[in-house]
Amino acid sequence: MKRSSLLILSVFLFIMGASFSVQGTHPTLGPAFKWAAIEFDFGEIQKDEPVYHTFTFTNHGDDVLYITKIKTSCGCTAAEYSTDGVAPGEEGFVKVRYNASKVGTFRKTVSVEANTGEIPVLSIKGSVAI
Repeated sequence: MKRSSLLILSVFLFIMGASFSVQGTHPTLGPAFKWAAIEFDFGEIQKDEPVYHTFTFTNHGDDVLYITKIKTSCGCTAAEYSTDGVAPGEEGFVKVRYNASKVGTFRKTVSVEANTGEIPVLSIKGSVAI
C-alpha cells in the first residue's frame, strides 16, 4: 500500500513539475503592449500652437497586435496610430497632438483599445503660456 501511494505521489509531482516548467518557457500568448513610456511632459508651450508627441510600443506577444480605437479626453487632443497590424517583436506608435487654447496647466489622456485585452492610458501634460 505504501509503495503504490508513493508511486502515485511521485507521478503526480512529476506531472505538476513538468507543467510548471512548460508554462514558464512560453511567451505571452496573444498580442501584448510594451510601451517605451506612457506619460510625456511638454513643459511650457505656447497658446494656439499645436504640439506633438509620439508614444512608441513593441508588440511583446506572439500574435499580431491591432489597435482598434483611440479615445481622447477632450476635443483639443487628437491621435494618429499604427493602422496596420504590428507583428510580434515589431514597433508601433500613437502620435498625439494637443492644441492649447487656454492658458494654464493641462493634463490630457488617450485610451488605446486593441486586441490585447487591456486598455492602456497614455497621458500628456504641461503648461500653456501666453
